[in-house]
Amino acid sequence: EHAAVEAEAAAEAPANEEPAAAAAAATANGEVAGEEEATAEDGEGLIELAEGETLPVVDEAGNTLGTLHADGRVLDDEGQEIGMLDEEGNVVLFEQQAAEEPQLSAAEEEAEQLMRQAAVAWNVQHNKDAAEKFQRKALEAVTAKPGLARPEIIAEVASSLADMLYASDKLVDAKGALQVALDAAEAGGQHALFIKLSNNMGAVLRKQELHEEGRQLHQKAMDIAMQHFGVAHATTTLARGNLVDALDQLGDRDAARQLLTESIEAVKKVADDKEAEEVAKGLKPGSEEATAAAAAAAKQASTP
Repeated sequence: EHAAVEAEAAAEAPANEEPAAAAAAATANGEVAGEEEATAEDGEGLIELAEGETLPVVDEAGNTLGTLHADGRVLDDEGQEIGMLDEEGNVVLFEQQAAEEPQLSAAEEEAEQLMRQAAVAWNVQHNKDAAEKFQRKALEAVTAKPGLARPEIIAEVASSLADMLYASDKLVDAKGALQVALDAAEAGGQHALFIKLSNNMGAVLRKQELHEEGRQLHQKAMDIAMQHFGVAHATTTLARGNLVDALDQLGDRDAARQLLTESIEAVKKVADDKEAEEVAKGLKPGSEEATAAAAAAAKQASTP
C-alpha cells in the first residue's frame, strides 16, 4: 500500500568510457541515465548489484539523492539510511513515502492514542475492563459525527473493540461493533475487509445460533467476492467456506454440496483456461515463466 519510487538500473560504466555516455542511476521517475537498462522480464528484480557495487539514486532533475548498495539500502553522503529497495525492485525513499501517506485527522489521532492505551491495558496490565473503555472511547472519537475518520479506520477501531467483546463473551455488544465495522467497510468500498469482517461476524452469529442471519451475510460476502475477486481468489475461498458452513448450520446440505460442486468446476475451468493461455503464448505450463505471468495476471485481476 505504500507508494514506491520506481527505479531501473544499468551496469556501471568502465573507467575508460565517458560518464555521459555510460553512467547509470536509479531514479525517482523510472528514467535511467545510460543505455544498458536492466529489465525484469525474467521475473527477477529490476536492480541487481554485486557485493560492494553501488548505484546512485537521482531525482527527475538528475540531482543525486543517495547511493543504492548491494544489500538494498539507500544511504546519503553521511551514511544515513534514507531508503530501501523493495521486493518488486523499486527504490522507496522514506521521506517521499511518509509524505504520500495520508495524514491522520484529529479524530483518527485521538483514536490511535486510545487504542494504544487499550492494547497496554489488555496485553500488559491484563485489565480487560479498562481496555474495553479505552477502545469504546476510540470508537466514539471516530464516529461522533460523519466525516471525522476514513471508513477503513472506523472499521479497524470497531473490529478491534469487537474482538475484545467477543473474548469477554459479550456477544450482543460484539455483534453491534462488528456491524459498525461492516457498514464502514462497505461504505468505503473495502471489499476484502468486508469479507474478512463477515467471517468474524459469522463466528458471533453462530454462537448466538442466528444461522439464517449468518447465511444472508455470507451470501452477500460471496456475491461481493465473485464480483470483485473472481471464483479462484483466496478471498472468495474464505467467503465460500463461510457460506457453505452457514448452509450446513441450517441443515441445507444439498445446497452446500451444490455450491461446492459448482465452485470446484468453476475453479477447474479457470485453471484450464489459464493453461490454454500459457500454451498459446508459447509458455510451458507450470514453468517459472508461466508461473510469473500467472501471478502478475492474478495480482492485476484481484485489484478492486
